[in-house]
Amino acid sequence: MGAVNDTGVCRGLAVEHRGSVVAVEDGVLWMVKDVPRASSGSVVHGGFEPSDYLTERKWAVSIDGTRVPISILYKKNLVKFDGFNPLFMYGYGSYGISIVPGFEAWAFTLVDRGFIYAIAHIRGGEEMGIKWYEDGELLKKRNTFIDFIACAEYLIENKYGSKEKLCINGGVGNGGLLIGDVLNMCPDLFKAAVLDYPFVDVVTSLLDPTISSTTSEWEELGDPRKEEYYHYIKSYSPVDNVSICIDFGKLIRNSSRQSTLCSRSKHAEASCLCEEFHLCSISLCVGRP
Repeated sequence: MGAVNDTGVCRGLAVEHRGSVVAVEDGVLWMVKDVPRASSGSVVHGGFEPSDYLTERKWAVSIDGTRVPISILYKKNLVKFDGFNPLFMYGYGSYGISIVPGFEAWAFTLVDRGFIYAIAHIRGGEEMGIKWYEDGELLKKRNTFIDFIACAEYLIENKYGSKEKLCINGGVGNGGLLIGDVLNMCPDLFKAAVLDYPFVDVVTSLLDPTISSTTSEWEELGDPRKEEYYHYIKSYSPVDNVSICIDFGKLIRNSSRQSTLCSRSKHAEASCLCEEFHLCSISLCVGRP
């Protein structure tokens, strides 16, 4: 795992964890072989060689002048920095959760096919300290979205990818809020998006205290029963800001009938929204996150 800081390169994305296969013989524990493992614990197969890959730490500048760190991973012999490589960018930016770069085997299924994989360490997480989190919550939540857009624009400007080959993902719940919002703000900036259990009807959800997560979300996003928060949240809530003239490209939306993060009615609502605005949406119904 690597830390987000001003100096050095984060190598955690390309350095695997190690595990051991052991055997017991005559009461003695012997190590049979050393096995590379991903951060999740899954075994890394296929003769993985860390020296085939490069990791970088770059900094985008958000609209208010804030420098936002980006962690980048790619395979050396597959990237030319001409804008033609497909680019997969991930971000989250909520609850003070730090997305610390770590070795994940699934990412290599992309980079081994020529993708560049990037993590945008946007405000709302805590990668840069508690203020980084506070500057991305409540009445400063829009900083999360503008940081993500700034990171995408930086990567495109510096030929890590292009608008035509950029896919974005934000993880579960509020990560879907992130993706829904940036699609509304800059629909032409992204070619495809993956929304996992997306939290997209923010105002309506936060006005319903019967939803199990509502009161805890008031601490993160604010209580829309108060006028100041109502207008601010409505200004970015994805469902309240969709335009019929926008072509969102390709969307993949993962959902679950058993999800405790978003109710069944919200999944149905998201599906209807996609149909109403003629969005190309693939809905994958899976288990709880």
